[in-house]
Amino acid sequence: MTARLRNLAALALVTLTLSLAGCGGGGGSVASNSSGSGVTGQVNGPQGIVLGGQQPVTGANIQLYAVGTTGYGSASTAMLTSTVTTGANGTFTITGLYSCTGNPLVYLVASGGNPGLTIGTNNTALMLMAALGSCSNLTSGTFISVNELTTVAAVWALQSFMTDSTHIGSSSTNAAGIANAFATAAKLVNTATGSAPGASAPANATLPASTMNTLANILAACVNTTGGSSANCTTLFNNTATGGTPTDIAVAALHIARTPAANVSTLFGMVAAGGSPFAPTLVSMPNDWTLAVTYTGGGLNAPKGITVDGSSNLWIPNSGNSTVTELANSGAAVSSSSGFTGLSSPYALAVDTNGYIWVANSGNNSLAQLNSSGTVLNTFTGGGLSAPRSIAIDAAGNLWLGNTGAATVSGFSNAGVALSTGFSATAVTAPGSMVVDPQ
Repeated sequence: MTARLRNLAALALVTLTLSLAGCGGGGGSVASNSSGSGVTGQVNGPQGIVLGGQQPVTGANIQLYAVGTTGYGSASTAMLTSTVTTGANGTFTITGLYSCTGNPLVYLVASGGNPGLTIGTNNTALMLMAALGSCSNLTSGTFISVNELTTVAAVWALQSFMTDSTHIGSSSTNAAGIANAFATAAKLVNTATGSAPGASAPANATLPASTMNTLANILAACVNTTGGSSANCTTLFNNTATGGTPTDIAVAALHIARTPAANVSTLFGMVAAGGSPFAPTLVSMPNDWTLAVTYTGGGLNAPKGITVDGSSNLWIPNSGNSTVTELANSGAAVSSSSGFTGLSSPYALAVDTNGYIWVANSGNNSLAQLNSSGTVLNTFTGGGLSAPRSIAIDAAGNLWLGNTGAATVSGFSNAGVALSTGFSATAVTAPGSMVVDPQ
């Protein structure tokens, strides 16, 4: 995966769906504020609970990690200076055991523990996660619920940056990409409650609750057992073995996220084995385990493409109503319900280094220039434009458009001056996409 794609935090919007993560119901209530040592009462650090399905997990090891910064999947940094374990009701506290120096992105991992089985049981395959975001967000009032649902949200959002629960990182030049991935997880699941949607989910987002819950139930089938040698864990690990057989639940989830079409039937059959603690679930087997958040609003109508500006906002041409939509990187609509107007069946657009948006108008054979507010500044014709449906910008700022109506390519300077009456070649027929070789 390229750094450019990672910068979008897998905002792979084709029909305006965000492939990466989802959400669902579930979670649990907190019985007390006890730490693993049995201390009760007022605390002055983050606290939380670990649940396997709806069962408290006792004796689980808690660790807070800062993401790596030396490459994708680089080693995370363990932040707690002493051991924290969950108490008899699955709760824990973290007080004075870490520093937020540098304000890194952080996540919490719960490993091992007894998910409500015979005393002395330790499920060594249990590995649950919660993506928390900036370290400075953790305060004495922070409560963290860790369960299968928070694990699914974290893994699907962070899969491009992750190799396992202790190796989540990005390159030093792509801090924005991994930050966007954490923001995606926060939209999908509320780590304070272990349920969905997240507190920052925009109102125009539709979340895949049933799929997310189904995946959480698949993981729960292994969580609520004696461990890796149990029948449910064996089934889970053997059917998520692409790239090597997992030995813990977080890696099994990662393999599902990366190969969502593998062994779907067998994994779907595990839902009942997990007792279905999360609901509602899918009523029939899906084609794959891809998770997508669908966004509406902002004038979206038969969108034909997407690009991202320097502020990480998304720009989409709408062929259905001759408008352009702008969404914030959270998915919230920036443009109004009517979109940005003044266009004609736009099929493609590109953003230049000055922040101008250039739109290929297929309906009236023109090239439009918009400012960052969505206002049409100029409309250019000529240059052999004929139903252009693709556009790209070269290193000099020149614009290149593929003409499906004339089997030619048009070139324009960044001042809107036509470079020719249309370039043609034997191999060019109805060009539907355009890319510029950086060399």
